[in-house]
Amino acid sequence: MDNPKVSIVIPTHNRSSILLQTLRSVLSQTFSDFECLIIDDHSTDENTRLIAKEFSLKDKRFKAYELPFVKSGANAVRNYGLGLSKGEFINFLDSDDIFSAQKIEMQLNEFDATPALDAVSCRHIAFRETPGDVSEQYKFAPPESWLDVLFFPSNAMGGLWGTPCPLWRKKSLLQIGGWSEQYIVWTDPELNLRALL
Repeated sequence: MDNPKVSIVIPTHNRSSILLQTLRSVLSQTFSDFECLIIDDHSTDENTRLIAKEFSLKDKRFKAYELPFVKSGANAVRNYGLGLSKGEFINFLDSDDIFSAQKIEMQLNEFDATPALDAVSCRHIAFRETPGDVSEQYKFAPPESWLDVLFFPSNAMGGLWGTPCPLWRKKSLLQIGGWSEQYIVWTDPELNLRALL
């Protein structure tokens, strides 16, 4: 798979307890022309690297990497993955998140319907241990308009802002400089605001 349509970048650090579930959600995608780059940020937990390596040996779409420079945080790992990626489209998935099975397929359908789009986003559901176990903290206010989606405080940490939500056209993401490595919190809203400007 030299030129997959979609690249999925997963930064990980000591996440062996949930990484397997994350990778299975990628494996279950109804859209199959993807590469999944699992990039370990210097885990001290050997199992995290073993899980990534196991997936890469079983399915050539999965590739396991170790960050080749000093641990620098999730955005440095995301940018490293952006540089490695070969897809026309790119999605970032944190190693404690899971995709619904049709996520990538449905977003690509929107790109097909409107080719001028730079990104297609979706909402997300936060849960504690199992899907459906939704924390009150992450129940979002229903938006009255797109401005509400963008700027309501209850939607700022979720809604369309969450890291795994947007599927990006890679060239558009490169044009805005990728992820800022200057910040360690609120990095996904910062990226999305730059994309809107």
